Amino acid sequence: MRSISSFCLAFALVVMVGSAVNAHIGDPQFIPQVPNPGSMTIDGSDDDWAWMDRAFAFTSDKMVPGGNEPDFTRSDFDVVYFLGWSAPPENMIYLFARVTDDFLDLNEDNPNWWWADDSFNLAIDSDHSGGDATGTEIEHIQNAQRWQVRILAAPAGAENGEFGTTGMYHGPSIYQGLPELAWAHLDPFGSFSSTIEPGGFEHGAADVTYTYELRMGIWDFFGLSADESTRHILAADQTIGFQCQFGDSDLVDARNENGWDSNLTIGGGHANASEYFDHILVGADGATAVEMATWGRVKSVMKRRLE
Repeated sequence: MRSISSFCLAFALVVMVGSAVNAHIGDPQFIPQVPNPGSMTIDGSDDDWAWMDRAFAFTSDKMVPGGNEPDFTRSDFDVVYFLGWSAPPENMIYLFARVTDDFLDLNEDNPNWWWADDSFNLAIDSDHSGGDATGTEIEHIQNAQRWQVRILAAPAGAENGEFGTTGMYHGPSIYQGLPELAWAHLDPFGSFSSTIEPGGFEHGAADVTYTYELRMGIWDFFGLSADESTRHILAADQTIGFQCQFGDSDLVDARNENGWDSNLTIGGGHANASEYFDHILVGADGATAVEMATWGRVKSVMKRRLE
């Protein structure tokens, strides 16, 4: 399978620096197109991500540290993740993430408390409109969709377990008491898988590496079902608002007003879609030439993006 090259990234930067973009905050990020969606299996492995040029990878040195202990070392907690997109007819967003962690916290059965475990926030503003995405009001789900993701699903009988049957839940669905809002990450609109090494998904395990992998459609209008919703149609050169925040908890019980011990973020705060970073969709087939007049600007932006 042909690799998406750094040249395509250069072309995307030409497009970005040469045209006006309704920016949110931060430097623009780039999402490459999946060249063969039929080859992608959502199983928690990156074996089928060999097509992606690692210049597109999101590594912890490019992410903003935070939490109660923002000066943690990468031997305590480290993250790398990839994003991809597919054109219609599949029309999906892809994510793969690998996390290394010195202490695995899976203490909470109730999905409403997964933010206190090792987990991550994924937030997407597909139509780039911004706005409040807290989820405390039903109207917020039209500004962005937010998911809390953990490597372990809620066990049978857990409080609010119907919201977290796969390890993902749609964040505002619990605020609204509407498990019906969980449809968008379930088959046929999405799928999720995770792995862990060594051993099983055991709270308190030491020195583990775990993965998340998912694909799903995204939505410009989000309702209680796909029939009531409007699917976003992905295409090259679009700008979408994204936020990814990976959290690390090393406490027996991390429920406190300060949240995670440590976190790594690209994209601002998940509750405000206007703070999500611009992510530009890069097509699988880049331009055949780059005008020399623009090359100086391209190199300048690439330096900020890749260094």
